[in-house]
Amino acid sequence: MEGVFREVLHIWQPLSNDKNTPNGGRDAPAPLVGCARRGWPERSSVSAEENKAAQRRIIEEVINRKNLDLADELFSQEHVLHPEAAGVARGPEGMRRAFAGLHEEFPDIRVEIEDIVAEGDTVAIRLTFSGTHAPSGERATWPEMVFARFSEGKAVESWELTDTGRDWNSPPW
Repeated sequence: MEGVFREVLHIWQPLSNDKNTPNGGRDAPAPLVGCARRGWPERSSVSAEENKAAQRRIIEEVINRKNLDLADELFSQEHVLHPEAAGVARGPEGMRRAFAGLHEEFPDIRVEIEDIVAEGDTVAIRLTFSGTHAPSGERATWPEMVFARFSEGKAVESWELTDTGRDWNSPPW
């Protein structure tokens, strides 16, 4: 365990020893991406704001505008959706199929971004979905929250939390 602790300290060493820099030479290193349970973190050149922009593109361009070809640009080959859903494979192709299924069930789907925040490699977004359920013709509105982890501008993991305990027409609050 001592070796692990020493390695973590090494990751957070100051970038500068210049005592004239802000914080007395203890400038913060570049943001870390990755996760300890998946291996040692790597440094990323992508900011939290850029990750938010990528998440916004997933909602606005891939879902709302139905541009499924952008999945290759916005999801890594290793992307995993949590909870895992039957028929949804890893990577861009899995997400392309998932969104195609959503578009089939709700041809007029519209997703509104209510809130979006990011810190480091993680983006949290609160959404309201609405559309006409094709099989029943019923209008549906439901809230969802997504937490996504990004690396180099692409989503590598997404956790979706959908409020399924509501009626189709319940308000999204």
